[in-house]
Parts: sequence; C-alpha cells; structure tokens
Amino acid sequence: QACPLYEITQVNSQVLNWECSKENGEIYNSNSTHILSDHTCQLVCPENYLPHPYPSTVCQNDGSWRNGESLGCVKACPALEEIKGFFTQYISASAIEKDLMTMTDDQTNCYHTENGIAVLGQPAEGNYHFEDEYCEITCGIDEPGYQYTASH
Repeated sequence: QACPLYEITQVNSQVLNWECSKENGEIYNSNSTHILSDHTCQLVCPENYLPHPYPSTVCQNDGSWRNGESLGCVKACPALEEIKGFFTQYISASAIEKDLMTMTDDQTNCYHTENGIAVLGQPAEGNYHFEDEYCEITCGIDEPGYQYTASH
C-alpha cells in the first residue's frame, strides 16, 4: 500500500514541505508522488517556524497518513529569558527597592488552549514558544513570603 503525498502537501490551508525516507534511511526523490507504507516523512518548516504538534508522519498500511489532519508549521517565538533586576515596592508612602535575585521560586509557565482547556506547554526544542501561547510569570517570593508576579 502507498500514501499519496498530495494529501499532506496542503493541510488546513497551509502548504507543507516534506523530506521522506524509506525504512533503510534512503531519501525519496523530491518529485515522488507516493510513499510506501511504514515509510516516514519529516516536516520541513520555513525559517522561524516549527512543526506542531507532530514533526513527522508515517504512511500507514491502509494508505492513510498518521495524524494527517493535525500536521503543520507554526510561528515560533524565542523562549522568555529569566527575569533579572530590581523593582520598587511602595508601602505607606515609603519606597523599598527589592533585588529580584534575592527572591526564590521564580517561574515562567506558558500555556496553549486545546478544546477550550489551558494546557501547560514546554518550550519547543528547549528554545521556542509557539504562536498563540500565553505565559504567566512569577517573579518570586520575598523573605516574609509575599509572592510577586509580572503584569502589564
């Protein structure tokens, strides 16, 4: 059985490029129209885009592609850097400057939405967040135990 490449060349109105290989690692010719079952195709995304949610697909024995409707490239944003510096806290008209480095438990959690539910995401390839993810930043906890968060 074989799978037609045209079925994964355009998914959800996005044109996708693939590098397909046989089980022995040999690469298919770029003008191939079909891929044999159990052979794999790796998604090749443009610069500043990453495959999401799957980096590859396999031609299945029934002639269909694994995850065929859920393939694509999405815009990638650099992962957020650790927060550094100072902030000023005003208590009863007196200013107190705090060093963020003296706080503990600073965290950045980024989420994406799946079926209306917020799902915690990890930076892709350790360096990138996907387009449409949102992040919550906790600056840390000071000595008395107050927690500080970033806002805009």
